[in-house]
Amino acid sequence: MSPSTYWTYDSIMDNPIVYSRAVSRAQLRGLKGEGTLKWARMILKRDQTKLGIESPPKLKRGYIRSFLETSPFEVEIPEDTSINEIAKKIIPLCNPATGLPFLLDLIDADISLDIRIAKIFADEIESQSTEC
Repeated sequence: MSPSTYWTYDSIMDNPIVYSRAVSRAQLRGLKGEGTLKWARMILKRDQTKLGIESPPKLKRGYIRSFLETSPFEVEIPEDTSINEIAKKIIPLCNPATGLPFLLDLIDADISLDIRIAKIFADEIESQSTEC
């Protein structure tokens, strides 16, 4: 993807919710191809009925890339919203170091684990595995 560009899932598939559902269910059931989508649609309808949802919000997913050096990030927006308009508003607010909007960077910094925790955990696993 080039910098300052975007694309939406509906440019390659009909319904991203059904697609996401299909992927997870396919992995669990070993389904492939059209059977995967059929299963996903049935599961989605069943879940909506259980939750009392008559018409779920229509959403679309897409990717926005703010800088060449950074990865694109995913957005989920109402179906009637233009991703072009969203991209125009979000790209100027992105951090050049990460490519993410600054607000997401702040949240990410607050919830990220210290790298030392991962090292301590790995060391503990290693020490326990050598004892066996």
